[in-house]
Amino acid sequence: MSGYQPGDVCIATVRGVKDMRVLRRIDHWVTGVRVGAEYVHLGCDVTDIRRLIVLDLDAVVLRNGNSDVVTDLRDPESMYAARYISNEIKAQTKPPRIPEPGQWGVVEASTPTVSRRRRFVRDDSLWRSTASGGGYDWDELAHPVLVREGVDS
Repeated sequence: MSGYQPGDVCIATVRGVKDMRVLRRIDHWVTGVRVGAEYVHLGCDVTDIRRLIVLDLDAVVLRNGNSDVVTDLRDPESMYAARYISNEIKAQTKPPRIPEPGQWGVVEASTPTVSRRRRFVRDDSLWRSTASGGGYDWDELAHPVLVREGVDS
């Protein structure tokens, strides 16, 4: 279930029941059939998960000054609401950053100073470029893609 954060609301299959709304807690999923009742589900019980996108349409109105978001969306001269909504969708559907692999793990990434993607190997404390040998902290690597897990992952 990696990639889901506490508070994420999704549609999923729960114990064979399709299209149930689920909420991610720290280490499990919950469904609420009625107010004040939560039913806990382990990760193995929840499958076919699709994250819901949450749009704050009041924020569009406040920034744009228009009193009706639908009117703004229909106006061919104004693209503000459409841009705002598309940016929200992009931000919420962006794949999550992979967890840091263990020692001797290999990732492909770029850095703030070099935009070309290169391979990096984790040694005892830093990520070393296989091209230059330069060392980087995990947070300095941009958009890492896992090539191989490390030994202590």
